[in-house]
Amino acid sequence: MAEMLPEKKENIEKLKQEIALGVESKIGFIDGSCVKPVTTGVEQEQWRKADCMVISSLLNSISKDIVEAGMCTSSARALWMKLESRFGESNGSSIYQLQREIASICQGNLCLDDYFIKLTKLCEGLVFVAPPPICKCGLCVCGCAKAILEMTASNQLMQFLIGLNEKYDHIRSQILAMDPLSNVNKAFSMVLRVERQMEVNLAFPDSGEAIAMEV
Repeated sequence: MAEMLPEKKENIEKLKQEIALGVESKIGFIDGSCVKPVTTGVEQEQWRKADCMVISSLLNSISKDIVEAGMCTSSARALWMKLESRFGESNGSSIYQLQREIASICQGNLCLDDYFIKLTKLCEGLVFVAPPPICKCGLCVCGCAKAILEMTASNQLMQFLIGLNEKYDHIRSQILAMDPLSNVNKAFSMVLRVERQMEVNLAFPDSGEAIAMEV
């Protein structure tokens, strides 16, 4: 990761995206949504280990001149708030750019794997710079938080399907007909199986007929 020099007061959006890609499922330790378990024991120890991993990722992404100050932090969330207060600027330009790229992304000449990875990175970057609202009091029982996460996941699924090439029209229709809808990872797996079957049929065009005759 590129170093960020403290004297330049640069926008930290690039750092945000790099961290998002580097720790992926650990974003909650930075935005405060993954809180330390109140009970002692294994769960708290696992949380602490994961938090230390995120702290390490953050420290590896900043200038050596300010690493020493970061070493005194109590958590990844506390370190991130220090960085934001010192280097943070408006997220507007980053949100605009990410949403623009997500809205225009399509598979085109990309292989399925590369297309999925590219879209996933953009979506994770957007969630990181503009996270959906979350309940931090721990008392929410109405299911609103779950609904928001499901809506975010549904949006990513739709964008994935929209950008697929036309040769996947049939499997795309099957996925859209599912109730409840699949998540984007399962949808990718389904499309990938179709692609592999297409490759087999292309390499061995008579294999389908041979199998049918044997049956």
